[in-house]
Amino acid sequence: MAMVSGRSRGVAHVTKRFALASSALAFLLSVALPAAHAASTFSPASKSLPELKQALDDQRISAEALVRFYMRRIDRFENNGPAINALLRVNPDAIARARRIDRARSEGRPVGPLAGLPFIVKDNINVKGLPTTGGSVALRNAMPRQDATLVARLKKAGAIVLAKGNMTEFASSFGKPGYSSLGGTTRNPYNPDRYASGSSSGPAAGVAADLAAFGIGTDTEGSVRGPASVTGLVGLRPTIGLISRSGILPLSPSFDTPGPITRTVSGSAMITQVMAGRDPGDQVTQLAPDNTSTRYYPVAGTALAGQRIGVISGIGGANQQVDQAMKTFVARLERQGATVVPISLPAAFGDLWASVIAPVQNAEFRPGVERFLSEEVTGGPPDMSNIIKRCEENNRVHPHRQVNPERIRGMEATLNRHATASPNYLDDVSWRLPALRRQLHQLMDTADVTALAFPTRDCPAYPRTPAGKKGFECRTVAHEPMAYLATVSGFPEITFPMGMTTAGLPMGVSLLARPFQETTLFQLATPLEQAIPAPRWTPDLPLSTGWRSQVIATTAPP
Repeated sequence: MAMVSGRSRGVAHVTKRFALASSALAFLLSVALPAAHAASTFSPASKSLPELKQALDDQRISAEALVRFYMRRIDRFENNGPAINALLRVNPDAIARARRIDRARSEGRPVGPLAGLPFIVKDNINVKGLPTTGGSVALRNAMPRQDATLVARLKKAGAIVLAKGNMTEFASSFGKPGYSSLGGTTRNPYNPDRYASGSSSGPAAGVAADLAAFGIGTDTEGSVRGPASVTGLVGLRPTIGLISRSGILPLSPSFDTPGPITRTVSGSAMITQVMAGRDPGDQVTQLAPDNTSTRYYPVAGTALAGQRIGVISGIGGANQQVDQAMKTFVARLERQGATVVPISLPAAFGDLWASVIAPVQNAEFRPGVERFLSEEVTGGPPDMSNIIKRCEENNRVHPHRQVNPERIRGMEATLNRHATASPNYLDDVSWRLPALRRQLHQLMDTADVTALAFPTRDCPAYPRTPAGKKGFECRTVAHEPMAYLATVSGFPEITFPMGMTTAGLPMGVSLLARPFQETTLFQLATPLEQAIPAPRWTPDLPLSTGWRSQVIATTAPP
């Protein structure tokens, strides 16, 4: 896309609409902070959720001041400056909600465990009062009837919806990761000439750029794990059924699940604690065992001594630095006392995309979207045919902010088809997928391993521009092959940083465990995270001098 003044002309309309959606921003930022009992300073930059929570609980910082901090950064790096394109819309009620939380605290009334923590929610997740667009101009006026279940739970816990995050349009890239007709292409804060992956690119880039305390994305084939891994963050794809999908625009219900994007493993556990639980609105959550009420947070790190960790063999070779980082990670496992067990995947796991994922996803996409439009929102197009018409009309009228033509062709392929009633689809979901789950379970049982380890992506962030190609090395076209293990099995997987390339780009490593063993993942990942020299800071953004070390006035208790 042609670039004008650091922004895509194709998303110039978003700048205006973004400014309108956050029209109160300039006023809100101009209002003086509340007077403090005693002067002190606190820098929210790069802080983990436990650190932010402690500062809020101790009243060393107010919720309003924290929201303002992130809004200043949004104004500088989204409305102006480098334009990460991480956000589609700022919540105009964020400051008011922060003030209500501060008032409750000052009056000694109980507040929730996440009270005052602002977050970005991917724009395929319902937030009442804000449109759910899936990143598409076709759904720009689709207004939710109510909050998604997970959003309602986060709000009840006191978290503040700060913004809706940009995303790959309809959560499927078709060659353009992180691109939407509403928000343009999300840029990687570690190098704006690289992609932030997809499809939860906005929440990940936003958290990495310190535009919010945490993010919520959705993951079908790697859409939480990929963006988290290339932006130096922790991403969890939980067991399908642990967290409700009610109120989420689907891509493929057989594979979809929401998940948190955070700076640390402990932060991931904190958010999972609030979101997990059964929900009548999502029958899959009824499959979760009763012990899912187990406390995920605080995390009691498990010593690795005596643990058996399976390391997938026969992969690698795409990027030397990723391969070397993985070797270093395996050596660290052994130094900390773990037994490393080489694991070879059965032939059935060789081409999961073509053999089962694509056919199931293609069958489920249209009926899932049409059900969502009928039951969850008002003001949207009634069906897939009308979505396509709106997309095509947009492309005729606005050639500089097109819906990806390949995405339109993908939608057209779903018309005049009743694929969920086909024998092939029924065979896939009733026999092939259960068989793959059993095979993976048996593989781990036979090897007697607690978890499987592998690089989250076999290459660092992909180039977005010609400048981004400098020093890029990737000898594969399937850049997230191991992500498909969790997709087809529904097993939980966590990614966390395992190092940086010489060009300063994050690399992630994944641990995959048996169903509903998220606690195990948190416990294993905690000591590894603490031992790995990986990003724990906000990357320097263009024009960002002084922001990393910025401090804000806080209210110290008398």
